[in-house]
Amino acid sequence: MTTPIPPPTEKVVAPHGGLNQTWYLFFKDIIARVDAFIDQVAGDFAGLGTAAREDVGTEVGNVVQIDEDGGLPAIDGSKLTGIIIPGYASYTEVLDASGTWEKPPGLTGDEIIIVDLWGGGGGGGRGNGASVGSGGGGGGYVTRSFNASELTDSVAVTIGAGGAGATSNANAGADGENSTFGAYLTAYGGAGGAGSASGTPGNGGGGGGATSKGSGTQGGGPIFLKEAIVGEFSLLPIDYAYGGNGAHGTIGLPAGAAIYGGGGGAGSIYDPAGSSVYGGGGGDRSSGTGGGISVHGGNGGAFGVAGVQPGGGGGGCANGAAGRCIVRIVLIPT
Repeated sequence: MTTPIPPPTEKVVAPHGGLNQTWYLFFKDIIARVDAFIDQVAGDFAGLGTAAREDVGTEVGNVVQIDEDGGLPAIDGSKLTGIIIPGYASYTEVLDASGTWEKPPGLTGDEIIIVDLWGGGGGGGRGNGASVGSGGGGGGYVTRSFNASELTDSVAVTIGAGGAGATSNANAGADGENSTFGAYLTAYGGAGGAGSASGTPGNGGGGGGATSKGSGTQGGGPIFLKEAIVGEFSLLPIDYAYGGNGAHGTIGLPAGAAIYGGGGGAGSIYDPAGSSVYGGGGGDRSSGTGGGISVHGGNGGAFGVAGVQPGGGGGGCANGAAGRCIVRIVLIPT
């Protein structure tokens, strides 16, 4: 068995002169410089954090790198939410169910917050059987812009339910419910389509307006623009926010169309449903060609078909659609 060499018992000292001392001092200086470099590199890496020790790529744990065109590689962006870019409505939150909207942290108060709100569409009425019925009125639409400082940190949001379609003969559909964004904003629901007995046509429901719900065949009330004076001419108040009137089943005229209000529902025999630009479309009647169309809201349902969210009126015997709230934030570029 080999015996280990014992450690030296005498301290190694630097030579006191000649060539050996010169080489000793030279290597001692190199070692000191290397030690200092290692300490510096170790300090730099400690300050960089864990990202400096990860590979570039798109796998788990990788660091994502921007390409030569300034774009990101193909990644799952579903968790990239709440990012606000100056000058763009880069924050958008859609609420399809009642709850609470929370103001994002870090806002200065000068940002513009835009709220879009739709009321629920009315349910379709039923005649003397499941094969006939009138359409419900579409839910109304409202919008308003706020400075971020005008809104509380938390706002209760109620999304108005769509009215239920009638399931019993000669019964009316239920009215759509109102949607609210706290006390700041209300969007009114459309009226349910009327019921009708044998041989009696049913009337379509009125669309929700800017200041009230649809009621029976009557569309909800408007907000008039203030009268303006241009030169020598006085401009009369102009309204864009009526809900469309529901069609009367015995007249043979289409239901009322709307811009911000909901479209009127179709009568049970003759009359097509009303369309809207922003509000929900009215629901259709039996033997109709389809519910009212909406550009920005939900379409009305065909006979026996529910309206489309947000705010579409139900076709005859079918449910109206719920409302919706959309919140967008725009930063002012500095």
